[in-house]
Amino acid sequence: MSWVDSFWAYVYEQRAYGVLLLAFLTCMLVLSLVPLAFGTPGTASYRLGLINIGLIVIAGGTTVVLFAYSYRRRRSF
Repeated sequence: MSWVDSFWAYVYEQRAYGVLLLAFLTCMLVLSLVPLAFGTPGTASYRLGLINIGLIVIAGGTTVVLFAYSYRRRRSF
């Protein structure tokens, strides 16, 4: 078994943590939407809210892609 196979097997085994991470990122996304809903565009909190949303979407997308690929890879073997 190569290191790549070992890596994807490890990622697949950690899927419970992936669900926990996605739940945490969902809560963070909701909290980051508050400055956008009630803030004034152009203020520092509004810009930080946009940056937070961008980082949360990138982290969530990376998590979903990693776990989906590891699941698909696991099923193919």
